[in-house]
Amino acid sequence: MNPSFRTRKFFLGTLVHVLLLLQPWGRCIPATQTGQSRTQEVTTSPIVITLEEGQKGTRVSLSGQEEIRDFVSRTLDNPERIALDIFITVPSFDSITVPVKSKRLKRIRVGYHPERIRVVLDLRGPRIPQFTTRPTARGIVILLGSESARGDEKNLLGPGDEEQGKKIVEQPSSQGRNVPPGDQGEEATRHAFKVISVSERLTEDEIRGDPEEAALLRKGIKAYKARDWSGAIGLLRRLIEKYPHGKLTERAYFLLAKSYGRLYSDSPSSRFRELEEHYKRAINRFPKSIYVAAALLDLGNLYLENKNYYEAVGYYNLVVKRRMKSIEALRALLQKARILRVKRRMDEALSVLTQATERYPDLPEKTEAEVELSKILYEINSFSRSIKILTDIIARDPRNIYRYPEISLYLGYNYAQVGDHVKARNYLFRYYNCFPESKQSPLVLTQIGDNYRDDGLISKAVKFYTLVLKRYPDTEAAVISRLRLAEEQEQGNLDRKTSEMIGSSLQVYKSVLDHPPGENGKSPLAQLAMLKLAMLHKKNGEYEKSLRTLKLLLKRNIPVALKGQAEHAVKETLGAMLQTEMRKGDFPQVINMYAKEKTLFSLVNDADLFLTVARACLSLKLDDTAGEMFEKADSLLMDGEKPPDLLFYTGLRAFRRGDLKKTLKRISLLIKRFPKSRFLPDAYRLKGRVLAEQKRYQEAGEAFSSALTLFREPCERADLLLYMANVFVEEGRREEALSALRETEGLKENCGSEHYRLYCRMGDLYLRLGHREEALSVFNEALEMVPEEESSVLLRLKIAHCYRLLHREEESLGLYEQVADLNMPFWSGVARENMEQIIFDRELRAQSTENR
Repeated sequence: MNPSFRTRKFFLGTLVHVLLLLQPWGRCIPATQTGQSRTQEVTTSPIVITLEEGQKGTRVSLSGQEEIRDFVSRTLDNPERIALDIFITVPSFDSITVPVKSKRLKRIRVGYHPERIRVVLDLRGPRIPQFTTRPTARGIVILLGSESARGDEKNLLGPGDEEQGKKIVEQPSSQGRNVPPGDQGEEATRHAFKVISVSERLTEDEIRGDPEEAALLRKGIKAYKARDWSGAIGLLRRLIEKYPHGKLTERAYFLLAKSYGRLYSDSPSSRFRELEEHYKRAINRFPKSIYVAAALLDLGNLYLENKNYYEAVGYYNLVVKRRMKSIEALRALLQKARILRVKRRMDEALSVLTQATERYPDLPEKTEAEVELSKILYEINSFSRSIKILTDIIARDPRNIYRYPEISLYLGYNYAQVGDHVKARNYLFRYYNCFPESKQSPLVLTQIGDNYRDDGLISKAVKFYTLVLKRYPDTEAAVISRLRLAEEQEQGNLDRKTSEMIGSSLQVYKSVLDHPPGENGKSPLAQLAMLKLAMLHKKNGEYEKSLRTLKLLLKRNIPVALKGQAEHAVKETLGAMLQTEMRKGDFPQVINMYAKEKTLFSLVNDADLFLTVARACLSLKLDDTAGEMFEKADSLLMDGEKPPDLLFYTGLRAFRRGDLKKTLKRISLLIKRFPKSRFLPDAYRLKGRVLAEQKRYQEAGEAFSSALTLFREPCERADLLLYMANVFVEEGRREEALSALRETEGLKENCGSEHYRLYCRMGDLYLRLGHREEALSVFNEALEMVPEEESSVLLRLKIAHCYRLLHREEESLGLYEQVADLNMPFWSGVARENMEQIIFDRELRAQSTENR
């Protein structure tokens, strides 16, 4: 993205009235039809915007009465837009919004601001299409379309633009017009370009012109080279005042701005406006000067120093556009990449640096770009690529390892990440020994200590951490080393002297939190100390303290790696708390903890935690909640990791939902993997029920038989015999069904009233087999046990039905009448219908007897 900035002042002449195609408030202009294309022209003072819609894309042209030379384009989001800033000074106009007829654009907006015009293209659709912005003979053209449209840009150029487009490609303009990457002209002109440092030209001793004027400039340059900035400023100001239109005035203006920059180099932020004005005054006075690129680079650096990254990038882009093949352009690209790296836009930074190394292969600054590239690759964990670039730099010229200290530093960091700790230490030692006073040196010593620790050489690691504390006590590296020593103290790896020096681990962590190295405790080191403190509380059994500390930590904006460690610590702490309550048998407390900390449970999303809560629920016979917890754990585990209780209860839950396929899968896995599980008998029974539902009666019978061999409790066996009897009935094996029922008769006496449903199932089977007396007897036994009024009503209806089948109509009518008198509309209605049917059958029989 390119920011807005002001680099040139000039006025356009005659202003044209606003005209708009097909808008009710403007005069209509006929659209130009060429095949499928359509052209619209929008005239906005002081520029004309032409829109051409074609099959291969959309072309937006902007032209003015004078050359449009300085502009930048960028994208905006929420909503998606393309913005173009044209840097010219014009009288103030009201901003306008123009709806247009286009597949890719909804409207074009034109706004007037001091020293620039902004044109915004509001896009249709959620994504920004491929687009290219380039200057033309008359102004600017923006090409929007697909990849194929971009590859065929010449078909989108308007009449007269094609030739100019060729010129742009073949001969890069000295005015800095942009050549799109990939155009053939860039490669064609690469080796023919002569590298020139504009900054060096400013202080060249060769000066031609009026002798007195030249003498003043020569003295100014001499003072500048002698670092007498005030003296240089005085001489250059005198030259400008005495020769306002002299031949050397241009050079004096730019050197004056640079002198002010050097004078205030220790405090550029406090003098920001003053310095900016000096550079802009030179640029505006001599907009076509060869020194403009260097001044723009200095302006970009000034904005960067002031942490105004947006404007800085804009100036760096202008440098590249004005003098593409120059040292200033390469330096601008390097600075732009550094800003993108700070803003964590790594892909863009990589792209810029790759462009820099390919476009400027013969400049010495290329090595600096490669070093920057290797640093970004390290930060995105591309360690092998980073190592290759750095080793290639050394192979090209071994002296580079001394010219660029960061080569050793980042080779050390990279080798540490790939696990080659010996090479890592060698390079880190090289860096430290060559640059002991570097700001990085304390951190380098700490990294060496970490390498020793990772190699298991704890005593050597402790020596380096201690060295950092003694030599660099007030640095970030000292905080890291103190934290590392506290960790080793927890493991019992410190001697008494070192332990006394740092204090207890608890004191170390609290000290870092009380005096955090960053602002407002936002330092990653303070956050690390908070994590270590929480883990120490957990280790000491202070789970509530640990959890409170972790909650505070997770509310902060912490790095991804630290967040992962914090979430793991939450899991460990919650797990320890749950297990403590489970061992005490305090199952309600386990469930209360889940209800209270449900957000944390969801955050860590750990199967073991959900399993613990599920088992506590089962202990309290909260089967529905237990099933829900088992389901949560089920989604987090592979089949080979799932315990038997999870497999059984998720299978049972699926069965109750009617998902027979899932039930069978879970239960079959349980039977296969856990042949000695306590859930095995219930698993076989559930499997038999599923197979019976699927009418796979033979397999169902086998499953029930397997369950029978495992169940010993009489009521459980009776339950299974009834399932088997039902399978026999479905298969037409009546005698075997009746035999199973007779066996059940001998077992049911051991069952209490809570098993009344078993009696009901027996009665139903007897009825299906035609044994009405046995059914009646079992139903009457069940009626004496039934606890629920509605179940009692159903049993009475079944008993009444048995009486009716046995032709004991009076007893049947008596029971139906009892149910009919109840205030239960459905069941009372059923009873009345049966009573009416019995009475009707009686009357029918009586009439038949009379007729005979």
